[in-house]
Amino acid sequence: MPSPHPKATLLVARPDDGGSASPHALSARVDAGELLRIRPGVYLEPLAWIRSPPWERPLIAAAAQALARPETIFCRETALSLHGVSLLHPEDFVHIRVSSNASAGRRAPRAMTGRTSMRRLQQLCHLPDGTTLNAERALRNVPTRAFQFPQRYRVSLKKGLDPSASRNYRAALVDVELPELQEVSVPGLRLRAEPVELATMDTVHRLSFPSAISVLDGLRGGRHRAGTELVEVGLLAWGEALPSRRARLRTDVAWKFSDGRSANPGESWSRVLIHDLGFEPPDLQVKLITPDGALYSDFGWEAAGVVGEFDGNQKYLQAEQYGLSPQQAVLHEKRREDGIRRLGYDVARWNWQTLQNPWQLESILREKGVPRRGL
Repeated sequence: MPSPHPKATLLVARPDDGGSASPHALSARVDAGELLRIRPGVYLEPLAWIRSPPWERPLIAAAAQALARPETIFCRETALSLHGVSLLHPEDFVHIRVSSNASAGRRAPRAMTGRTSMRRLQQLCHLPDGTTLNAERALRNVPTRAFQFPQRYRVSLKKGLDPSASRNYRAALVDVELPELQEVSVPGLRLRAEPVELATMDTVHRLSFPSAISVLDGLRGGRHRAGTELVEVGLLAWGEALPSRRARLRTDVAWKFSDGRSANPGESWSRVLIHDLGFEPPDLQVKLITPDGALYSDFGWEAAGVVGEFDGNQKYLQAEQYGLSPQQAVLHEKRREDGIRRLGYDVARWNWQTLQNPWQLESILREKGVPRRGL
């Protein structure tokens, strides 16, 4: 949902500035509760951080990291997010590359709030709409997790890039713009990241199966910034980044299960659970012709006369973008479902909460008569 007010930008301290942009002046504003210190020398207005969705805060921190250290190379989940890949469970870290094991590991940044009083912090978390947030949670900074380069490209297990591999690796790096964020904009900023294929190969085998499928579904469906469908040959070009046979097997299994027709992470997770619960695999993006026109249902079991709909609630939260009130969006969805039922289909619906309690999904599908595999 677009912000109803102008977006904030990150402020960078200038050591040679004796005025309002000097490190001393900006640090004083942090202590007064007027700014937050996202990374050393990089600051942001508190409300912009507080109003930002939790899944966007790691990208804000990545932007601050790039402003503080332009040479930073972003990898793994952070690189995927910069490439526009939607993660099922975004990690609350900024992932970067470092050139030695001694520099690897988690790095907790300084508190964003400096010496701001608790009373002031509580005031910051009392929003204009009357909402009061937990100050400790809302004003928590995003730590950094630093990783050595993939094993194939290192001189040794402990050292940095092998000179023979460095040229190809560095030539593959890309400079990407910060994705559009709800509350923050940094015009002209470009962040150096590993290519999406390398980031995928270095990440997917480390994820849970639903998270891995969510990444691959999105890439195969072209739902990332390049907008092109990821093909297997593109991944295999970076296969040498996989550290073991087990990692290769996990990646291969996930690739074979993935399907670009799953339109969002919730649908990807749903498909994994449907399989794990023993139900027949559904058709995806089933086209139905109703009196009001063609529509697509997320899942379909034609033989059982059942369609499935994952409700991520975004259609209601973002209704105003399409000229609808949330109430109108609800009525539109009801008419849509009524049209499906008139075609003779039963409709199974579930949401994020259902996915977090798989037994609920099993109950819904069983009651609608969705067939089991092998029965």
